[in-house]
Amino acid sequence: MTISAPEDPDDRGHGVGISQLPPELILQILDIAAASSTATALALCRVSSWAKSTAQPRLLHAVALSTDRQLHAFERAILTARYGAPQLAMVRYLWLHADMYYLDLPAHFPHLLELALTPMHLLQAALEAPVPAPRVTLLPLPPLHAARPLAELCSLARTDPAVLARVTHLSCALLDTMALPLLPAFPHLTHLAVSGEYPRAELEELCVGARSLRALILVLYTDVDRGFLAALRERFPNVYVLEGEGHATVEGWLEKARAGDGFWDRAVRLCDEMET
Repeated sequence: MTISAPEDPDDRGHGVGISQLPPELILQILDIAAASSTATALALCRVSSWAKSTAQPRLLHAVALSTDRQLHAFERAILTARYGAPQLAMVRYLWLHADMYYLDLPAHFPHLLELALTPMHLLQAALEAPVPAPRVTLLPLPPLHAARPLAELCSLARTDPAVLARVTHLSCALLDTMALPLLPAFPHLTHLAVSGEYPRAELEELCVGARSLRALILVLYTDVDRGFLAALRERFPNVYVLEGEGHATVEGWLEKARAGDGFWDRAVRLCDEMET
């Protein structure tokens, strides 16, 4: 591949211009730029074919669709073959928080790692076919709207365990006491992250119920006695506690979770850093 760039007159006699840099370094710079923001990745996709080949994987690595308009546009791009098999294979993390939901959408992505959606949409997906991603994040819904689809999801999993059998990582935002009854619905679950306001008794109950997991991450946004948390960690080595302030913690936690790679490792590392 040959990469050329117009010579900048200001570069003459003032060191190395971009056209004189090794192609590998130029690609590395563009990759870092594409990873910095969605807007930058989109801009680079319009520069040239070689810039697009560098930026597009960053653009499609994590796809977040928050409105029906975004969802329709993305589905249309797939159906009209604007995104072919190579592009669909780039999607690793798919976040769907729109009112609408296309049941066949996740099936388009052969290398999908994480699917984030509301409890209602997760139920719809499970009714259609086994959930195609090993990691699931349940996005916030008011308890009144979340309770029924979660109950139906557990009932469905009892009659057809295969629908959630592939899921190993589950993140629940703002579900509070709903997390524990969900565990039997995910037979191969190894990691659970929950966020909410938990009294001591419910914290202990959750830790006992999740004792068989490799990691239980508690994101707490109420004051909890540090001595109690230290004792909890000593009794349950698989439990990691992160503290924060109010609703901002939940939003920040979800944003970090949406980044995909390393969320679980980051939570464990942050907890260990706080203890030292």
